[in-house]
Amino acid sequence: MSQTPLEYDHTAFLNGTASSKEIWTQSYTDLGATPPGYLSTRIELDELKYFEVDSSKTYSQQVGMISSDLGIGGQYVLVAHSLGSLVARGTYIDSVAKRPQIAAIIAIAAPHQGAPIANNMHLLKMFLSDFQRRINDGILACNAEAPIWSFMSLWLPFSHGLGPALVFFILKKANDGVLDLSSLVAAPEPPALADQAPASAAIQHLNQRTDDASIPRANIYGTIPYRDAALRVYSSSINDDAGFNGLVTKRNQAVLLFTFCKYVGYASIIEWGSGRRCAYAKIVLGRLDDRWARYFNGTDQNGNGLRIPSDGIVPNERQVYPSPGPINYNANVAVANHINIYKVRRGLDQVANAMHTIGMRDFGTPPPPSFLVNINGSTTAQVGCEAQWMAMASGGVEPYTYSWTINGIPRDSGEGEILTYTPTTTGSLSVVATATDANGTSRSNTYSATVVHGNCT
Repeated sequence: MSQTPLEYDHTAFLNGTASSKEIWTQSYTDLGATPPGYLSTRIELDELKYFEVDSSKTYSQQVGMISSDLGIGGQYVLVAHSLGSLVARGTYIDSVAKRPQIAAIIAIAAPHQGAPIANNMHLLKMFLSDFQRRINDGILACNAEAPIWSFMSLWLPFSHGLGPALVFFILKKANDGVLDLSSLVAAPEPPALADQAPASAAIQHLNQRTDDASIPRANIYGTIPYRDAALRVYSSSINDDAGFNGLVTKRNQAVLLFTFCKYVGYASIIEWGSGRRCAYAKIVLGRLDDRWARYFNGTDQNGNGLRIPSDGIVPNERQVYPSPGPINYNANVAVANHINIYKVRRGLDQVANAMHTIGMRDFGTPPPPSFLVNINGSTTAQVGCEAQWMAMASGGVEPYTYSWTINGIPRDSGEGEILTYTPTTTGSLSVVATATDANGTSRSNTYSATVVHGNCT
C-alpha cells in the first residue's frame, strides 16, 4: 500500500564498491535501456542526479563527499547499490544539517551488517592466483600428452571413432587458451573495503544508529544458488549473464579434460608429471564452489564454506536493514546476484515497487504482482554428485512454504527453498517446486535437467 505522497525534487543514484556512477547510465541487454530509463516508465523520478561513490576514500570521507553533493536545495530520494547504501545511510545519520534534504533511501544489495569478503579478500586473491596457476599447468600438461593421445587413437579399442573423437576434444580444449586472472589478483584493495568488514567502526556505528527510521526506507537484495555462484557473478561482472550456462559447460568440459589427462599421464608413466598437474587442476576446479562460499559467506566450525542464502557476494543474513521496526519495503529478488540486480528487469521492477510503496509519483497504481514460483539451478547433473536447485516465490502473501518432487516422487518437505539431490542413474530429471503462501494458495513450476556420468566438481 502506498504511503502519503512523498515530497521530493531529485532521484539520486549512488554506486557501490569497485564501480562508478556509470553503472546507472549504461544500457543493459535485459532492460533495453538504462536503469533510470527503465524505471521512469513506471515512476516519475523528477530530476536525476548521479553521486560518485569513490572506493579509494574511507567511509567518513565518502559521507562528507556525498553530503557536499546534496548542495543547498531540494529533497532527494537516494537509490544506492552496495557500499553506496551504507554511505546514503551515513549521510543522513552523520550530516544532521542535511537531513531535511533526504526524503527517502532505497538500499540495493547492501552489506548492512558487514561483508565477510572484506576480511577475506587477501585469501581470495591467493586462491585465484593458485587457481590460475593450477588450471594453466593442467592445460600445458594436456598439450604435452598430445602424442600419447594420437598413438592411443590408433589402438584397436579406440579405432571405431571414439579415439579420434577424444583426441580432437583434448587438443581443442587444451588450445582454447590459458586462464588470465592477473587483473583480479593484482587489483588493489580499496580503503572502502575495510569499512565494510563486519567488525569495522563504520558498520558498528551504522548498526547502533536508527535515526533514518524517521524517513521512508526500502531494502532490496538478491539470492542465487550455492552451486556455480562464482560463475554467475563472473558472468554478471562482464555484462554477459546470457553466457552463464556456457561457462558451466566449459567448466564441466574442463573437468572431463583434466580427468582424461590425469589417468593417461599416470598410466603412461613417462607423463606421470603431466598426470599429476591435471589432477591438481581438477581438484582446484572442484573446490571452486566451497572456496567461493568460504570467502563470501564465512565458514562453519569445520572450516567449510557456509551454504547459506547469499547474492554471491554478501550473505542475505547480513543484508538486514538496521531498524527498530519494519521498514517500508523489503524484497528478495529471485536468482539475482550482487552484480546484476540493477541490470535485470526483476531487480529494477522491485525497485519500482519500492518507489511506489514509499510514495513516489507513479503512473497509476500497478496491479499486485502475480503469485509465481521460479526455479534455477543445475541443468546437467552427474551420477553420484550433488546437484542443487533453488525455488523463489514472488507475489502472494508471505511467508511461503516449499515442497519438491523429482520425476513425480515427493521429496522431504523439509527441503525448503533449496533442494539438494544426488542422482544415482543417468537420464532425465523433472524437478517440480511448489510454493504455498500464507493464504494457502499454491503455485508450481517445472525445471528439466539431464544426468550424465562424470566426476564430481
